[in-house]
Amino acid sequence: MSSDLALRFDNGIHKGSVGVFYSHFSNYIGLLGTGRTLNDEGEEDATGIPEYAYSGVRARFSGIEAQDRWTLGENAYGKFALELSGDYTRAKNLDNGQDLPRIAPLRLNSGLLWELDRWQARLDVQHAASQGRVPDNESGTDGYTTFGASAGYRFDIGHSQWLAFVKGENLTNQTVRYASSILRDIAPAAGRSVEVGLRTTF
Repeated sequence: MSSDLALRFDNGIHKGSVGVFYSHFSNYIGLLGTGRTLNDEGEEDATGIPEYAYSGVRARFSGIEAQDRWTLGENAYGKFALELSGDYTRAKNLDNGQDLPRIAPLRLNSGLLWELDRWQARLDVQHAASQGRVPDNESGTDGYTTFGASAGYRFDIGHSQWLAFVKGENLTNQTVRYASSILRDIAPAAGRSVEVGLRTTF
């Protein structure tokens, strides 16, 4: 059983939506930890890798999500806009009363956009809270805040449109472990990165 309710709005300055959802599963198939850790030989080892198995359980999901694009204005220096979004999910294993694993925590995102003629640029801030709502046999994750930036230039060649861009992510090189990743305790997400590219559409 699932239900959701969403409110969408657009007044020329703000355009976005707010929604809530609820889902109940009588047989949710999830990759759940068994509580054992195994070595390369498949034998139990306290320093080994956690074992997971697909299991069907009764489960309940609920949450809220929202997003907004705020047009800040336009002048001789360009067009400016602010994008805001966030989401939060709770998920419960109804068979044992514990939280389900690998559920993303509260996440908040913001992006400042600028455009002038063929030029464009963007600054992003992404924040995730710590996640402590995990099953007894799993560890939580720390919160993090990352910063990103990008800039680009649009141009035409014949009938095709091109975009030359440079994009940087996790510019402060934070250690990020996604709560939804099964590998989070083994390998964190990528650190600081810079990408230079050329994109076209026909």
